Amino acid sequence: MNLQRATLLFLVLFLGNLSYAQEWFLKHFTVDDGLPSNEIYHIAQDAQHNLILATDRGAARFDGYRFETLLTEQKKTSTPVYYIQKTPSGKIYFSGTQGKIYEYKQEHLKDFAYNPTLTNLYQHSGIYIANTIAEHQDTLWISYNNDFNYHLRVGSCFITEPGLIQKWVEPHGLY
Repeated sequence: MNLQRATLLFLVLFLGNLSYAQEWFLKHFTVDDGLPSNEIYHIAQDAQHNLILATDRGAARFDGYRFETLLTEQKKTSTPVYYIQKTPSGKIYFSGTQGKIYEYKQEHLKDFAYNPTLTNLYQHSGIYIANTIAEHQDTLWISYNNDFNYHLRVGSCFITEPGLIQKWVEPHGLY
């Protein structure tokens, strides 16, 4: 009985590699295929199973066949975005430069309602990006960093449903 198991194990492990399998198909997409930029910073999937991409020349959606640039609601233009955050409730947020946040709604980017308040909350001369957006029930937590340097944190805050924004200070006084 042990010899049969050993023989079966040998056949499965060593001779299984000789069987034919499909080749991997890998396609490299570029601006020639419709991407707004060749630099992609973040990828996620929306509720319709499209890929959504954050690039330095705007957001894009890929339906499996073609790319479409996602425009902002008011400006009808694309804007640089660097992170995509999906929340448990299904909301999708993009973060751009100078702390701007966009909500992905109905196949375009909508300015986050609290952008003006958040911009005034953090007076920062350099580039700062919301690299973390987390949701718990009716509260959003947003953390900002200087550019892509995680060691230079600009600040964090909580936003509750009625629009109350509270700046969060770490116990040792740093944001």
